[in-house]
Amino acid sequence: MPRSLTRIVVPVCALLVMASRVGALQNPPDNGVLVIATGADAPAPIPTVNQSGTNYEVTNLLFLRLAEMGPTLTTVGDDAFVPMLARSWKRRDRVTIAFDLDPRAMWHDGRPVTARDVVFSFERARQEPDFASALKRVQSVTAEGTRRVVFRFVRSYGEQMYDATNHLLIMPAHLLAGIPQDSLATSNFAQHPVGDGPFRWVRRIPGQLIELAAFDRYFQGRPKLDRVYFEVARDPEARLNLLLSGQADVIQSLSLPAELRVKQDTTYQITSVPSPAVTYALFNQKANGDRSRPHPILSDPVVRRALVLALDRDQMIQAVYGGHASVPDGPVPQAFAWVDIPGRRAAPSDTGKARALLASAGWIDHDGDGILDKNGMPFVLTASTPNRSPQRPLLAQQMQARLQRLGIKLNIDILEFEVSQERRNAGQFDIDMSSANLDPTPSGWDWSWSCANVGKPGQNVGSYCNPKIDSLLQVAGSSANPVSQYREILGLIMDDVPAIFLASPASVIAVHRRYATRPFRTEMAWLSLRQWSVTPGQQLPRDAAGAGR
Repeated sequence: MPRSLTRIVVPVCALLVMASRVGALQNPPDNGVLVIATGADAPAPIPTVNQSGTNYEVTNLLFLRLAEMGPTLTTVGDDAFVPMLARSWKRRDRVTIAFDLDPRAMWHDGRPVTARDVVFSFERARQEPDFASALKRVQSVTAEGTRRVVFRFVRSYGEQMYDATNHLLIMPAHLLAGIPQDSLATSNFAQHPVGDGPFRWVRRIPGQLIELAAFDRYFQGRPKLDRVYFEVARDPEARLNLLLSGQADVIQSLSLPAELRVKQDTTYQITSVPSPAVTYALFNQKANGDRSRPHPILSDPVVRRALVLALDRDQMIQAVYGGHASVPDGPVPQAFAWVDIPGRRAAPSDTGKARALLASAGWIDHDGDGILDKNGMPFVLTASTPNRSPQRPLLAQQMQARLQRLGIKLNIDILEFEVSQERRNAGQFDIDMSSANLDPTPSGWDWSWSCANVGKPGQNVGSYCNPKIDSLLQVAGSSANPVSQYREILGLIMDDVPAIFLASPASVIAVHRRYATRPFRTEMAWLSLRQWSVTPGQQLPRDAAGAGR
């Protein structure tokens, strides 16, 4: 049940009271406070614990990687990365990279960041299955003195730098070495995390508020924002009201109706940022709830191709996302389009061809009831969608209307998020309205589209299997430049149609115009907050509340 707006507002009101006591003149003219309206809490902002949603966003402000991806988001090679904890790196041979840490980097408790922290972090990460899988090509991480870390890989391949830097934020060994990984989420450290990033932890009011402060000794320069608050409001309408009432400064992932309301207020500017997300209707190629049998309808690739052709995806996403989405060619979000196949695009709508394909597969309305049937079985499917997403139920309704014109009955189950995930993992669905934030590297496709992961919870739950994809993923894993293999895999997925790839949505963000922002990062919008400031002369009373606390 959504919390009442009155309860949500309390922490911000406290800020306004504090502002009257501190006085705006104590702050430099471009410092200030930022209040982000968010839909989820951050109960354990630790790099190896539950890295999703607000937890992930907060963790990325508290902790740093050795290096970040550059603006191209290219994962192949050594040069498209930006120094962070590591000020430089050098390749010793085809399987070894040495990183030299920036001597200025320190933890929020004043201790220096050392090579021991990096080694510890990777050893700890390997205790978690997801991290262990992502780091499987890293053979060893060793320290040479206090400032140098050496990565050795199991073989030569093009994404070594990506594997060494992107998967893991570095953690403080001196504070965590004595805490077992399985106790970390409930430890005192989880309640008071100590990082090395531009912002430090201040407090959390469970279910309501997370407060961060600028780290004065941040080695790349103290942030201009004195405080960053994440105001938690699970109900989208409550988050929107926080923004429109002036109690929040920024909101992410605006839906189309909300965007139109924000546009009426000139206080805010709206920015559309390419996202790593893809929304798709996943076909279950096994019987609903019984993975021992093929699905009586969706196991036929001819039927799956017909369903794709039956949908005008451009019109569907325009109705749901406005101008803030594109039709993807497969599991490739618009942010990572470097892997797209030149000259090949998603199949356009063709209802005539869709009808012909269905008839060729035996699906004809034999009894005249308006619904196609085959061997006495009607063409009836159910699309399952979580209630937490405002867009996916709307897309399911768009599908329902279009398929009905072809004589296909599509029922829609709108489920509580936890129930939808449970059924998805158990294979209890026909069509699952899915959405995923994808890794920049297509090597992550093995998670959802390889035979090796068929039926595994949270992975290839649709039971799609093309052995050639598994073979190509293995070749790509040893290639110095795997782009050709990735594009061949993409072509196979487009031919086999394991899902209808509906939308690559942008992240629509509304920001108060008083902020001088920097470009939002595709992989995580708030990574650039360390470079934000308030436009001189546009501070509000609450900006002074961040000074000196």
